[in-house]
Amino acid sequence: PTGMVVTAYYNNGTSEEVTQYGVSVDTSTVGRWQLATVSYGGKSKTYTLKLTRPEYPDIIITEVLQSSTDGRYDLIEIYNASGQKIDLSGWGLSDNAGRPRKWQFPAGTTVQPGAYLGVFANGMDAVTEGRIQTNYRLSTDGGYSVVLSEPSGRIVDRLFVPMQYEDISYGRTDDGTGLRFFTTVTTGAGNSGPAYY
Repeated sequence: PTGMVVTAYYNNGTSEEVTQYGVSVDTSTVGRWQLATVSYGGKSKTYTLKLTRPEYPDIIITEVLQSSTDGRYDLIEIYNASGQKIDLSGWGLSDNAGRPRKWQFPAGTTVQPGAYLGVFANGMDAVTEGRIQTNYRLSTDGGYSVVLSEPSGRIVDRLFVPMQYEDISYGRTDDGTGLRFFTTVTTGAGNSGPAYY
């Protein structure tokens, strides 16, 4: 279903997103266990799973940039669509859904109502001149999700990242019609301008 990702959890403690699979579920049963059919390569298997929706639907990942011409930074942008300030102290931001707290926001990190927060994924793990920097960089190969999680590790938003291109960002459209590649990187602002699928 659009906007939902199935994560497979294994007995050895690892997990992976089954983004390459076709998943047939009843989205009207959010919050209840149900049978779901997962198909791949002409085969299918039935699993028992529960769909959930995030508790914070108004704090979302809106844009990512993995390849800039100067090679100095990757970027992850977060938007607060709510009417109140959100404190992200201790929240996780990761490029690995199996490790949602790979990096945590420093104490005192907040996003004002209707504001954007740019996080530089440059591997520096520091705050320099007001720039928040993660302890990892993003891969241009794609095939993974950037995830935002509560201090408990519960994922509240994710953005699947396809293969990336130099100086072209990827993210959600302002009007909510879907995901696009943007030729104009709009750090700190809504995603607008020329966009491509």
